[in-house]
Amino acid sequence: KERSFIDKSRFVFEVMKGPKLQLITAPHKFGKSTNLNMLKAFLARPANKTDFLNRKSVFQALEVSKYFPEFVNTTLARYPLIHLRLKTTQPYIEYYEAVDILREKIRETYLEHIYLVDSPMLSSKDKEFVTHWVTPNYVHFQEYYIVRALKYLCRMLYKHNSGWKVVVLIDDFDALITQSMYQAWDRHLRSIIKLVRGKLYRLVTYKYVERAVLTATSYITGYNNTSPMPNVTVYSFLDSENPYVEYFGFTERNFSQLFYVQNINPDNSLAMSAKTWYGGYVSMNGTRVYNPYSVMSYLQDKVLKSYWTECVKIKHMKELFKVKEIRETLMMVMLGRPLVFRYFKYIPGEVLSQLKHMLRDKEVVRNSDLFNVFFSYLVHQGYLIIDGNGRAVIPNFEVNYELQRTLGEHYHDLSNMPPTLINNTVACFHNISLNSTPTNQIFVNNLDALQRSLARYFNASVKMNLTKLSLEKFHDEIYHLLTSTGYFIQSEAPLVFSNGTIIRDSVEINAIKDNAVIIFILKISDSETPDCMSGVRQVLCNHNLFQGKEVVYHDPIEINHNLIMSFNVNRAANFSLCCLANTVHFRQSIQFYCDDVYFRGDIRTTSTTPEPKRFEPE
Repeated sequence: KERSFIDKSRFVFEVMKGPKLQLITAPHKFGKSTNLNMLKAFLARPANKTDFLNRKSVFQALEVSKYFPEFVNTTLARYPLIHLRLKTTQPYIEYYEAVDILREKIRETYLEHIYLVDSPMLSSKDKEFVTHWVTPNYVHFQEYYIVRALKYLCRMLYKHNSGWKVVVLIDDFDALITQSMYQAWDRHLRSIIKLVRGKLYRLVTYKYVERAVLTATSYITGYNNTSPMPNVTVYSFLDSENPYVEYFGFTERNFSQLFYVQNINPDNSLAMSAKTWYGGYVSMNGTRVYNPYSVMSYLQDKVLKSYWTECVKIKHMKELFKVKEIRETLMMVMLGRPLVFRYFKYIPGEVLSQLKHMLRDKEVVRNSDLFNVFFSYLVHQGYLIIDGNGRAVIPNFEVNYELQRTLGEHYHDLSNMPPTLINNTVACFHNISLNSTPTNQIFVNNLDALQRSLARYFNASVKMNLTKLSLEKFHDEIYHLLTSTGYFIQSEAPLVFSNGTIIRDSVEINAIKDNAVIIFILKISDSETPDCMSGVRQVLCNHNLFQGKEVVYHDPIEINHNLIMSFNVNRAANFSLCCLANTVHFRQSIQFYCDDVYFRGDIRTTSTTPEPKRFEPE
């Protein structure tokens, strides 16, 4: 196979003549890590003479030496350098977990400078500090030392290199935030944002730092739009003021070069199809770039398919399709209708923390700022671009295909999940003598009708085809069935009742709603004792739990570790059922709004969660 190489080495010169502190944003797989690795290879002081000669021979053959020979002679391998890589795929929900990840990343950075242990320029105390970081003892470092470790390293490199200031490179600067934005509790996410933006910012503005280059997917501001990074120049992907657009992605020239190497005419049908699939990223000043990861993958496999979106998926995208406003908006954009909205070049921290609430509280998305921030986030991720008229559009077939696939999965899930729930419930009620249950024949008839509706409308073998589908009619049918079939919630903590009963395993709560009738099902794990069932039953039977106008409810029945309750609700009344409201540690509620056939599930914690460990300096 022919080896392909695209020369982006002029990026080194452009960065070094730019502002002292820079943050450059681009989507995943668009060359952020590659460019920082190249910066490190060019700027970092060599380990020995052989290392220097090898690097010199590499860069002398590149465009940076061709166009800027004096710059190369005076800058190559001259700087002590810190390279911090914050990319992580590990999910976490609490602040101390983010601190643990940061500890691991700092340790990896210290391992690159293990030679400092033998430095004659450092004190014994400095060497001891380095030794702790490069040995297993690093796990004992508390937060006080973790957040200061990089500044200490910077100062030690300054001393070791006889007063040469340090270049700092931080890759995926926002990774700790974006990795936790859908999982972390609000106050923990707030602390994580402060950790990244506040304490890491102190490093790049340290007096021993010559220059700092940070990369990220999004630039996330502080809370209340405050910015603790006032001296950092931000260059957003495809922005008209961004001088680095051509270095994050393949330009037209790069695209043609790659296809010529593969003996493919860049004007033939194969190349034109690849442009349609993987191009479409146009900056506001007209610079056009292609997705580098997808283009390289296509040239290797020679198959037009989605490559980038297979490894760059927005977390919970399928769940977000359940939000009516988001789903309908994306469907219209997928059909070629540009989206007009308020674009946020920078993501406000306080709004970012609300994105996860859209997954369980569909009312939240009606907050206009949240709606606009979500679609701005899709622009930052590369799923949308802003065209010349300031409207959001889908850049290419690859992204459109991924959105269609996710939408198809959303509707496919609707066709598979509810029938199972409803079939089991129908069978349950048919197998019980009506005289011994709180239900009646009306419930059974309603469930049978609902079951038949699902069988008529849904067919798992049918694939989505947006070009042949009447979206308005199909969406109305699906939305009606969705709001008719119910909502599912699963607890995230043990349930502890006021009478001392404890349910250690998760509890599944399902609700089926049809017109003005609600059936409420609570399933207890088989591993729990019979006393748990009686405890739950006791709580559910407490009439004070149910608030609502003209609500008729019945005592629950027990069937195979399922407690089933039924309600008749006046259609014009709002009905709120707070389940397990007497619990000490946990409460779940389901609210039904029968006047507009809408209901939602909410999870609320009644006790305070233990604070993360507080670390104090020795």
